[in-house]
Amino acid sequence: KPHNFIYAASNTNAQIEIRKTETEADEELVRKGRVARLASLPVTAPDSDLCMSFWYHFTEKHTGTLNIKQKIEHLEVKEEEGDDNELLIRSVNGQMKSRWREGRVLIPSADSPYQVIIEAQVDPTDSGYISLDDIKIMDEVDPE
Repeated sequence: KPHNFIYAASNTNAQIEIRKTETEADEELVRKGRVARLASLPVTAPDSDLCMSFWYHFTEKHTGTLNIKQKIEHLEVKEEEGDDNELLIRSVNGQMKSRWREGRVLIPSADSPYQVIIEAQVDPTDSGYISLDDIKIMDEVDPE
């Protein structure tokens, strides 16, 4: 059977930028995260919501963030919001125990074709990683 997965590892040897803040004399640590993205093929489901099921694993508490987004073609966005046509549906942060967990998210219907984007953003100052496996988009609506 087809099997999709994504793996995002942080880099403990990453360079860290340190700069003075404008409001304080203290130095601020600016973390530049690394991002891995997985995009679905275009989905056309104007009449019904869909459910995406996936398994995820964070190795450490503060490894990073997992974002689920919906990228709708021809989405009109206000100019001050930028030209980003990706809507954040769900965000998951690191967990206490290093184990696999199942996630489910409701993907809202849309009049235009859309893609489901899974984005893993890791913190390069940590030594952990984020893994995803067994990603399915289903007709049955059964969110977590």
